[in-house]
Amino acid sequence: MSQYRFTLEPYISSKNRYECPSCGEKHTFTRYIDEEKKEYVGLEVGKCDREQKCGYHLTPKEFFQSQTSFSIDHSHQNTTINPAVLRQVAFRAKQKTQPASFIDEELFLKSLEGSHPNNFLIFLESFIGNAAIAEVMGKYKIGTSKKWKGATVFWQTDEQNKVRTGKMMLYNRLTGKKKKVNWVHSVLKLQDFNLKQCLFGLHLLNSDKQKAIAIVESEKTAVIASIAYPQFIWMATGGLMNLKASMLKPLANREVILFPDAGCHGTWNEKVADLPPNIKYFISDLVEKKATADQKQEGWDIADYILRIWRVRTIYA
Repeated sequence: MSQYRFTLEPYISSKNRYECPSCGEKHTFTRYIDEEKKEYVGLEVGKCDREQKCGYHLTPKEFFQSQTSFSIDHSHQNTTINPAVLRQVAFRAKQKTQPASFIDEELFLKSLEGSHPNNFLIFLESFIGNAAIAEVMGKYKIGTSKKWKGATVFWQTDEQNKVRTGKMMLYNRLTGKKKKVNWVHSVLKLQDFNLKQCLFGLHLLNSDKQKAIAIVESEKTAVIASIAYPQFIWMATGGLMNLKASMLKPLANREVILFPDAGCHGTWNEKVADLPPNIKYFISDLVEKKATADQKQEGWDIADYILRIWRVRTIYA
């Protein structure tokens, strides 16, 4: 059975987003679909959209490999470790022993041709113009997908310029807000694909050995911040769960500045203790100090403030 026989259910409305079995939040849980049987895999098999606040993700492969059944804890009290999370950890440990898989170079290069509209780049162009768009597109190797009209591909290209995978994102071209998310390796249904993610922007590591590395969570944020603050090499984890030693290992002996989203400074500070000791870390509290209570609740990041400044400039230009 191929791992990619199963896919996350596409978003239609809040009606097909469910209560998370881990945090209990409603309309945040995306369930996996068995495309062969045309049915859900299981009540607890899926991913919570609240990556910062919850991070729950149980895949079909992890579910079927489990030898122990469990029931969902409807009390939503975090007094015990969720068995699903334990199985997920065990699966990841096994996966580490296998070599990483890569995306075909021809497919990667074709996505960079720019022959189709890209909503994210169209949104940015209204602020920074054509020349800057071309520069940032080439720098970060931003691709375009035909999966959804206007979809962006943020390729995860490692320090050896090998493409690990690509995150497909569909944005609203007017507001820049995210509408859909998927993964290239999942859409292609690649058999025996061993995903080992790397930092978005890692291929820029050796472009300037003097610049400090600035790390954010969102790929979109890394791109926008690189335009506003080019004195840093901006990279993104792609999710709070990816702020870990294996992802940051290539940054050995470099100065690294972490820019947590509003409301996440404490969580990032806790994670630093488990990161490689041969990296000089500094956690910026710029966003945390600037954010209002509402902005912390909404998870604002540095790109939100940059865009607010750009909007003001556009109005008075």
